[in-house]
Amino acid sequence: MKSTLLYLLLFTHAVVCLGQEHDKNTRQSINNLDEEGLKTGVWSKYKKGLLKSISSYSKGKYNGYHISLLNDSTIQSLSIYENGNVKSYFLFTSNKLWRRNLNFEASNASFQVDYYPNQLPKTSGIYTRGNGVLIDYSEDGKVTSINSTQSHQVEGYYTKFYKNGQLKEHGIMKNTFPWTIFCVYDSLGNSIDFGNIRNGNGTLKLYHNTGELYKIEEYKNGLYWNTKKVYAIRKKKLNKGSIKNGNGEVINYYMDGSIKSKTSFEKGLKNGVFISYYRNGEVNEIGVYINNKKHNEWEKYDENGDLETKYLYENGEVKVIGCAD
Repeated sequence: MKSTLLYLLLFTHAVVCLGQEHDKNTRQSINNLDEEGLKTGVWSKYKKGLLKSISSYSKGKYNGYHISLLNDSTIQSLSIYENGNVKSYFLFTSNKLWRRNLNFEASNASFQVDYYPNQLPKTSGIYTRGNGVLIDYSEDGKVTSINSTQSHQVEGYYTKFYKNGQLKEHGIMKNTFPWTIFCVYDSLGNSIDFGNIRNGNGTLKLYHNTGELYKIEEYKNGLYWNTKKVYAIRKKKLNKGSIKNGNGEVINYYMDGSIKSKTSFEKGLKNGVFISYYRNGEVNEIGVYINNKKHNEWEKYDENGDLETKYLYENGEVKVIGCAD
């Protein structure tokens, strides 16, 4: 992985330096059209005098590489295309890889890995038409969960682990919500009172890492119906949002009581605006859900408040990944 990343960075740096040496006329000359008036060969795009992208075209379609750059000329993304179809892509932040995706056309499968800043995997999954298995990892490389996925979202059997390898939780998810939970344990293997949710009905008790009760949720026919109680550490009661009978807003908190995310609900499903925050209060991600699935444009920011990436979703599936201008 490190050698691949180094190659990509060196390749991009060389291309950028080469592009910066061209004068205006030379820049324009490489943007050529074929006999049918379609883009062909290498094209570069500038904004306010800065190189923003370098792309390879054939018959008007991406064919080969497409590189997007930030204002400081560092790489933001590298995509590999074949006749307009993306075969793989790599996304970067601060010159570090944070997502790699490979598509296998013959089997309709894809393999995706997200990375922590230390370049260890954060999540990895292999999917066939959106169905497969997703694995989550801690920053030191330990497996924290194994999840079944359907239609590009977590659904089916799932298992969570502590960093010491101890089983934390096992159950079934349906439509991204808990459907049935079989068991919940603390890090020493002691059973925890998790509520009584079965077949989408009942209550669910959630806990802080300290072992203190965090929240009690109520589900009805597989739908998130009510938020009963929400606590920060030391049992400090928090604003629980306004969700009632499946409608309103669910607010999630960090242990200190600062807001982690806000999600709009309608009829027990995520419908409307979602926004998450870093611990410093800056926006992490913002977008819209329709019937529990991400839809339309989503935006992801870094901890300094700068836009990193834009996504275009359709019924929970990523259709387009773009970079900040």
